[in-house]
Amino acid sequence: MKIWFNGTIENSEKPLISIADEALLYGYGLFETLLVYNGRPILWEDHIVRMMKSAEEFNIGVTFDQDNLLQGAHNLIQANSIEHGSIRITISGSGSMFMTCKKGKPYDDRLYNEGVSLTIIKEKRVYSKAWLINHKTTSYLEKLLIKRQQVAAGFFDAVLLNEMGNVTESCVSNVFCVKDATIYTPPVGAGILPGVVRGLVCKLLQNAHFKIEEMDFTPEFLKSSQEVFLTNSLMGIMPVKTVDNCSFTVPAKLTKKIIEIYKEKVFKKN
Repeated sequence: MKIWFNGTIENSEKPLISIADEALLYGYGLFETLLVYNGRPILWEDHIVRMMKSAEEFNIGVTFDQDNLLQGAHNLIQANSIEHGSIRITISGSGSMFMTCKKGKPYDDRLYNEGVSLTIIKEKRVYSKAWLINHKTTSYLEKLLIKRQQVAAGFFDAVLLNEMGNVTESCVSNVFCVKDATIYTPPVGAGILPGVVRGLVCKLLQNAHFKIEEMDFTPEFLKSSQEVFLTNSLMGIMPVKTVDNCSFTVPAKLTKKIIEIYKEKVFKKN
């Protein structure tokens, strides 16, 4: 597999990152993961804008502009002959940038047809005012460990709560629920990553005149909903079939319509 490193295409086996790199030593870095569809990185500009804003806030120098990075991404996708898959961009606090690719659909079609199972984690809390919480940093250990533990327990992912006991997000996705024809999702201030697909879904639903609210809500509110779904850049929109002992219909009517609207917007030109 080929990788892009500081402007050149290299073999992934080649040692390129310094053992003194701050992303390696301290988790001082940023990353974005994008879906590749028909050989194109999806929602590229939204991801790069988010990354550049975070880089500016954390004083991370970026030596490549958006056009250079996009050309590098296209070159890498072509070098690895990827039609459908994913691409990850990483910026180190030490100044290095690299991109890696994976082939194949990130999630099996069966999950979209059947829905996924979540569990609510109450022992470990997200602090809503933490500096890093709204940024996609390489300091990802806590969520990585929680997700691995819950996957081993038979769940797809875990729903995290903040210090006030309200729902925030899952380890890798934003959370939405549907109750009485209104769609709810936690606000950024609850302590979430403002996901690219989350933002797009909110905008699309507003434009289509759906009732949507960014609102703090409890685990009990989530469990009492009629529909629940997750969003992130690789999965798009993923239906949820259970949250702990509460079950939801899959495919659910409103979630199915939202998926159709999202796919029409994101994939129609690709």
